Amino acid sequence: QVFRCVPVVFKIPRMSVVSVTGANGFIASHIVAQLLNKGHTVRAAVRNPEGASASHLLKLPGSENLKLFKASLQDEASYDAAIEGSACVFHTASPIGVENSQDGEKDYIAPAVEGVANVMRSIARTPSVKFVVMTSSMSAIAPHPAPDVKSEEQWSDPDGQRSRGSWYGASKTLAERTATEAIASMPEASRPQFAAICPTMVWGPMLQGGVNATMKYLVNIATGKWPAKVPNDSMSLIDVRDCAAHHIAAFEQRKEGRFMSLAASWHWKDIFAAVQAVYPSMPSPAPLDEGEVPATPTQFDITRMRSLGFQERSMDVIIAESVEYLRACGEL
Repeated sequence: QVFRCVPVVFKIPRMSVVSVTGANGFIASHIVAQLLNKGHTVRAAVRNPEGASASHLLKLPGSENLKLFKASLQDEASYDAAIEGSACVFHTASPIGVENSQDGEKDYIAPAVEGVANVMRSIARTPSVKFVVMTSSMSAIAPHPAPDVKSEEQWSDPDGQRSRGSWYGASKTLAERTATEAIASMPEASRPQFAAICPTMVWGPMLQGGVNATMKYLVNIATGKWPAKVPNDSMSLIDVRDCAAHHIAAFEQRKEGRFMSLAASWHWKDIFAAVQAVYPSMPSPAPLDEGEVPATPTQFDITRMRSLGFQERSMDVIIAESVEYLRACGEL
């Protein structure tokens, strides 16, 4: 089931006009679906409105209230038409990284920062926009050394991420910083409210065609392609439907600031065990070394996320339903 009821405090007209950038992406497709399900009119920006990669959006229930627009992060004014007349912009678009990049500044950071700056300039030119929700990443809440408990008050150090070769992480940190500064620089009288949703690893049913990068992790785990040995580390997950709902709740409840988006954090050995429980043919990676003490899963202060007002799916449910979905669509 793609949709479920989420308690929301409506502080805006139910039938709002909103924009979604990168609307055919994994998370964004669910944002569009849930917005349409709630009765909003959606102006969806994609790179190629006539291509197969956006065709699934036109098949969503309520798509008579959906209009596709052509836009590119590297084209400064291309988002103007999509954003025109919108009360809220959900900025989810992110540049596609270059696998095995030899130039992270050019392939990740420059397009991410330039892209978000272009979208923010379009927003600044559009007086109807009163709220902006940006899809950031838990990678932007990853200080080194890691704190005992992570919270939205913490920021990653992009220079440290660069030095470790974490170009994706650095690009997300700098993109969120750029958006925050752009909003703050707008005239106070017309400045929109701003929220950043910071998801962890996102699994769940895919509305778009093909397997996205995060669900590919699950395919590789279930088929034994990764890892050869259990990493002595932890990972947190969020269901894509809950992540999308976090975005919409921030807008509908006028909740500003940063919000983590996660269900919980488990040691990798427990994640693998949960996958194997619902997909018994999964090859077992080599266990931790004898006497190796399992790392403690990352702890999170989810007070702000809880303020959005609903209970996320559990880790067990996320894993089981994600595996079942991949099996049903022939990916496993």
